[in-house]
Amino acid sequence: SRSNDMAKRCFQAHGLNQTGAMVMLPLYQQIIDLTNTHKKQVLLLAQAALPESQFKAFRQLFLNEFGKSGFEKGLAKVLAEKQHKER
Repeated sequence: SRSNDMAKRCFQAHGLNQTGAMVMLPLYQQIIDLTNTHKKQVLLLAQAALPESQFKAFRQLFLNEFGKSGFEKGLAKVLAEKQHKER
């Protein structure tokens, strides 16, 4: 998936070899899967509560913060740094 590819690049950018990246990838994916379930619920709640134009703006900001350029990238960085320190 695109999230896994982004995570692998981030892991490698922080000095993890292929083995180190493969160790952290399942944990990364479990966390992303769990947060995606909750993100969907928050977006459904916002869609029900906000006028369409406000929902569109909220959705864009929310996904920027909790998506690939925000939370997911930060998570990959934290996991890469943790794995690198443990080596």
